[in-house]
Amino acid sequence: MAGKTLRQHSLNRLWLMALLAQPGYWLAFRDVGLAWWQLNILFTFAVVMQVARFLQSVTVLNGAAAFVSLVGYLPLSSASYGIPGLLMLAGALLIWQVRDSLRPALFAFWLLLVALLNARHGDVMTLSGVLLTLTVLFCVHGLVPAPGRRLQAGRWFAPAYALHLLCIVFMVSVL
Repeated sequence: MAGKTLRQHSLNRLWLMALLAQPGYWLAFRDVGLAWWQLNILFTFAVVMQVARFLQSVTVLNGAAAFVSLVGYLPLSSASYGIPGLLMLAGALLIWQVRDSLRPALFAFWLLLVALLNARHGDVMTLSGVLLTLTVLFCVHGLVPAPGRRLQAGRWFAPAYALHLLCIVFMVSVL
C-alpha cells in the first residue's frame, strides 16, 4: 500500500470476492448462530480500502462510494468486528503512510488495537491475537524481498479466504 494508488477495478474485485465468499461464510458458521446477513471479513477490508481510495483521490464519486459502503456495512458487521475492525485495518494502512521515524510508535499503537479487538473474548484470545499477528508479520517480513517491501497478496488472499470457508463447510458437514 505504501505509495500505491488504489484502483477501483481492484476494489471491485475485492467486493466481488466478498460477495462470493458470503454463502460459504454463512454455511461454515450458521450452526454457531451466524445469520446469513452478517458480513464476512472481506467486506471489512473492502470498506476500509474504499474509504482509503476516497482519501487518495477526493472526488464526489469516490466520496459517495465510501459513504455508501460505510453506511451499508455498519449495521451488518456484527460478525466481522464492526467499527473496531475498521479502525484496526485503517491503522494497519496508516502505518505505511507515515515517516519511518513515526512507524514504531504507530505500530505499537496498532498492536494495542489488535489486542482491543480481541479483548471481549478474554485474556487468552487477546494475547493469542497479538502473538499470531506478530508471528505472521515476522514470517512475512522474512519472506518478502527487501527491495519489493510488499507482499503481493492481492491476487490470492480473497480467493484463498473463500476456499478456506468451503473447506470448513466440508469438514463440518463430514464430521
